[in-house]
Amino acid sequence: MAHPPEDDPVLLLHDEEGNRIIPIWIGVAEAALFAARDSGSSQRRPSMHEVFVDGIELAGQNALRGQITGVHEGVFIASLVFEGDIEVDMRPSDLILIADLLEVPLYAAREVVDAVSVPARMVATNGGSLADADEVNSVEASVEEFAEFLDSIDADYFANNPGESREDQGVAGSDGDDGADGVAGTNGDKEDS
Repeated sequence: MAHPPEDDPVLLLHDEEGNRIIPIWIGVAEAALFAARDSGSSQRRPSMHEVFVDGIELAGQNALRGQITGVHEGVFIASLVFEGDIEVDMRPSDLILIADLLEVPLYAAREVVDAVSVPARMVATNGGSLADADEVNSVEASVEEFAEFLDSIDADYFANNPGESREDQGVAGSDGDDGADGVAGTNGDKEDS
C-alpha cells in the first residue's frame, strides 16, 4: 500500500522471511499511481505500465520474476527477468507495478534486505510482527507511527550512520537501477508513507 506523507512518498515492501520492511523513497507521481491502484481507481487511458505489459504479451514474451538486486549510493537496482535469463533494468517503483500487473513474484537480494531494511516491528503495533494474524489487522494504524519515523530521517541519515547495528539502522534508498545476485522473496505488499 502506498501512503504519501507531506513531502517524500515511501514505498514499503515486506520481507516475510526475515519479517523486515524495505523502504524505497519514490516520486510523487509514482506514489499517486500506487494510491490509485490500491483504491481501485481506473484511468480513462492506459498507463505506461499497462502499455509495457501489453507490449510484452504481444511480443509473446514470458516474464518470470521481478528482482531488486542491489542498492548503490542510495539508488536501488532492479530488473524484470524473462525466459532465457533476459533482464530489463528498471526503477523499483516501475518494476513493482509491472510485476503486479503480470502477476509474477517479486524478490529482493538478501544483501539488499540486510543493508536497507528495518524490523517490521517498527510498523506493527505491540512489538509484534506483520506475520502475526492479530497485528495484521492493526497495520494501518501503526503505519502512521512508522511514517513519523520516516519523516524524521532521510536516505542520507542511513548512509551517514554506518556504525549502528542492523537492528538500529535501516539503510534505505531511493528508486533507481543497478544489478546484483542472491535473491530473497518479498510478498510485494506495498505501503505509501
